[in-house]
Amino acid sequence: IVHLQDPAPLSQMMLKEARRRKIPVVCTHHTGPAIWAPYLSEKDPGTTKIAAPIIWSWIISFLNQADMVTVPSRASVRMLMQHGLKVPVRPISCGVQVAQFQKVTSEEIQAIRKQYQFDPRKRQFLYVGRIDEEKRVDVLLKGFADSTCENIELILAGGGAAEDDMKRLSADLGITHKVRFLGNVPRTKIP
Repeated sequence: IVHLQDPAPLSQMMLKEARRRKIPVVCTHHTGPAIWAPYLSEKDPGTTKIAAPIIWSWIISFLNQADMVTVPSRASVRMLMQHGLKVPVRPISCGVQVAQFQKVTSEEIQAIRKQYQFDPRKRQFLYVGRIDEEKRVDVLLKGFADSTCENIELILAGGGAAEDDMKRLSADLGITHKVRFLGNVPRTKIP
């Protein structure tokens, strides 16, 4: 099996060679608009009418040559199918190395709580990941807004193309006092 990650030139060559040799191809797609969207303004008609459709066409054309596509979520499955994916696609969530979270000392935990000024009187609900459309952080915020518990805060660790939209949504929902956006956090600090 040939496993490819993106439609870069090397992957295009590998796909062509796999086809020539009749070797099955699986493509894993994690990017979608998350990679290119920050570089293109949604307010620019050239982005929405020209650039985005061209980029989507290029990505889908590449993925449709595979025997199967894997993505990290059902939302990603829907996103690719809405853009014209025809080959079988399966959501396979990214794994977590649990052992790295078991090595954290209480001193490290206290240092992080102090660094990020977590309220010791409140429980923290933590989201770690990109803040992009397909991650559906909007659903998390809306659910959090429905919570009647005042002794909890939502911590969002990560950045992305939808971060400003999610900040506006939390303001619209009246929960900015209960939601903290940390931005990108170094991987070494995540555990």
